[in-house]
Amino acid sequence: MNSKDQNQRFYAHTGLTESGEDWQLLVDHVLSVGRGAEQRGLAIDSYRGNREPRFDRQTRIAGWLHDIGKYRQGFVDYLLKRPVSKDQTYHKQAGAAKAQALDYSAVSFAIAGHHGGIPSLPDLVGGIRGTAGQVVVNEVWDIASSENIELNKITTNPTPSNSKLDIEFASRLILSCLVDADWEDTSNFQRLVNGLLPEPNPPLLAPGDMLDKLLRFIEIRSKDCKSDSLRKTRNEILSSSLEEAKGPIGVYSMTVPTGGGKTLSALAFALRHAELQTPTFRRIIYVAPYLSIIDQNTKVIRAALELDQHDPTLFEHHSLSEPFEGESSADDKSLMSAVRRAENWDAPIVVTTNVQFFESMFSN
Repeated sequence: MNSKDQNQRFYAHTGLTESGEDWQLLVDHVLSVGRGAEQRGLAIDSYRGNREPRFDRQTRIAGWLHDIGKYRQGFVDYLLKRPVSKDQTYHKQAGAAKAQALDYSAVSFAIAGHHGGIPSLPDLVGGIRGTAGQVVVNEVWDIASSENIELNKITTNPTPSNSKLDIEFASRLILSCLVDADWEDTSNFQRLVNGLLPEPNPPLLAPGDMLDKLLRFIEIRSKDCKSDSLRKTRNEILSSSLEEAKGPIGVYSMTVPTGGGKTLSALAFALRHAELQTPTFRRIIYVAPYLSIIDQNTKVIRAALELDQHDPTLFEHHSLSEPFEGESSADDKSLMSAVRRAENWDAPIVVTTNVQFFESMFSN
């Protein structure tokens, strides 16, 4: 790569050559991440109707801005493995600074957190005011906005929020969309460079087909029940669950004693409820407090839906599940696939613990 090329081109990721011919251009990366984050934001909006703020707008902007700090010769030198000061590798602070200047506070927190987690407010402010923040924005904005003309379309946030809770939760949703889109684009580029096939798309929730399998499983299982009264009670619980599933989106409770078949009846409720919603729900998350309960119910769910141990339709995420179990014997490809699924929970059925579930929503 000659000096002229370095001065004219900016890159997100390196390839296998030293010439730069198979390197990923920074503009291609940020546009791709913007599209991917926007698609995820639209999925959030589809369940919220026309309410503001629009997450497709915020996630798209997050994708466009998250790497603008890489529009520096120092970052190109870093990719070329030349000696550079550490602050030349910092890039998230610039995007966070620009988002904050445009009144996109939640976006600012998310960009600042896309490497290492969402910072505290003092740390965010410190990063924005530091040498990698607004100073870099002033330095790179002209070149960044000339390469990516979409940046010129960003206007001040028309609906800024002053609610700390709104900003806290929105930041985490935007962070999730941004990190998943960033991970996906980076992974796709690396797989392309290394001649690997694209990562297969995750399976989709098919509530109608799954419910048919579940009801057949319940019918066969009920024939083995020797107690007529217990069989009748379980059938009543199942019928009630299927009927209640026709209700509106909301919070439902089920009070059933041990042995009443609540695992299967609750799953039937979830599948029927998902099937009847517009748009159709994409995911069922089963949350339980104890690993012993999770292990028992996961086996039942797999049997009911005819899923083997390795079927990606169901993903277990807890301390005894992959990618933690058997790390020493698992190959790198399987481990990376498991790590990715743990990061984005893109399986249609996720089984996890209370702690893991709440951390997925409220941790930094």
